[in-house]
Amino acid sequence: MSENVSYEFLWEILQKERSSNALQFIPKNFYVDVLDFIESAKNKQPGELEAAAVSNMSRLINEIFEKRKQKIVLYVAYKKPLPMPAVEMELSFYNKLMDTYNNTLIAGQKQQAAESGKLRVVIEKLPEVFLPSGAKIGPLEKGQIIEIKDKTDTAFLIDNSLCVYEKL
Repeated sequence: MSENVSYEFLWEILQKERSSNALQFIPKNFYVDVLDFIESAKNKQPGELEAAAVSNMSRLINEIFEKRKQKIVLYVAYKKPLPMPAVEMELSFYNKLMDTYNNTLIAGQKQQAAESGKLRVVIEKLPEVFLPSGAKIGPLEKGQIIEIKDKTDTAFLIDNSLCVYEKL
């Protein structure tokens, strides 16, 4: 299938990736086809395909790959699933990042639970906020220290960057 790969094809994919924040559809075997094409182009005689053209196509491929990696990282950061059908290599990358993210989050929550239950407000001012438990807090001033007993409420305030744990 590497015969379908061309400079125009790669340029079109790159332009689609640049113009949208979402991952664009690419054929499932895109990376294999592109790698095969580049390898066969490098093995051809010098007159058949200019070295500059191969270099430019390699640059386009790298830029496509980097753009897509950045988008996958954003999907993980916002806990969004990848659009389907996904390329196997990208799906594997996404799953590894998601596992790392989840394991880090769980380890961070365990560490937070071991610390004291006091929180410090880190934003300028915190208006009255209803917590997941139904309780309400606020309004609070920046730097004010509060104590929250419910772990779900504590996690909510920390996850939304409203407060941080601080050892006192």
